[in-house]
Amino acid sequence: MAYQLVLFDIDGTLVDSFAAYRQTMQAILPAFHQSATVAALRETFSMSIDDEMAALKIPVNQKSGLLAAYDRETKRANHREPLFPGIIDMLDQLRRYRIQVGVVTSRLDADITNLDPNVFLNRMAIIVTADQVPYPKPDPRPLQFALDQLSVQPQESLYVGDAGNDEVAAKAANVDFGAALWGNSEVPFLRPNYHFYHPKDVIDVALSK
Repeated sequence: MAYQLVLFDIDGTLVDSFAAYRQTMQAILPAFHQSATVAALRETFSMSIDDEMAALKIPVNQKSGLLAAYDRETKRANHREPLFPGIIDMLDQLRRYRIQVGVVTSRLDADITNLDPNVFLNRMAIIVTADQVPYPKPDPRPLQFALDQLSVQPQESLYVGDAGNDEVAAKAANVDFGAALWGNSEVPFLRPNYHFYHPKDVIDVALSK
């Protein structure tokens, strides 16, 4: 039987946002007496804000300042965050087969306002952000919240993400996990249920489970 629900991470999974993240962080980190290589930012890219600050050695009492600086630089630079090729077609095909789609992200509500709802967010049956469930992945509660809201069982669900934290969260929620490799195929995973090299691969798996 096909999956009833496919949930997605945003950054690095649906949206090609690393370039914008890298440019923004490299612009604001000097104000916090820090710097970071591209490799280091690859590591922090999918982290929650608290884990990111710890990794970059930014004191916790500067959290509000970091968030404000990130927001200002994002608005000033107006970096593009395009969807990966094939995403819209994948979402539409899943919905055509009556498979619900949704988002579970560590982004805050304010961080998704620059995404176009007409081509992306309006397709989602549910959008779970860190404002709704303040327990970032790898905690399973954001995924569990999505399942509860949609009355879908874990075994009927698939979570697709591009980072190890996504996999750990899915496994803890007893949800199958698919590694999204179309943005970065070098991310290490433990034991994903599926490896997806193109968004269309998700369709094949979702229908043939």
